[in-house]
Amino acid sequence: MTVPDRVRVQVSVVIPAHNAAATLAETLESLHAQTFQGWEAIIVDDGS
Repeated sequence: MTVPDRVRVQVSVVIPAHNAAATLAETLESLHAQTFQGWEAIIVDDGS
């Protein structure tokens, strides 16, 4: 898949998610609301 230049990933946001069920949706909504679009989210769940 080819990604247009304007949406290429420039920033990776790593989100640790240990017992984060109560806050993960709000965290992702906040990230999605940013005006900068060149990001990717990496959610790391340790199996909690």
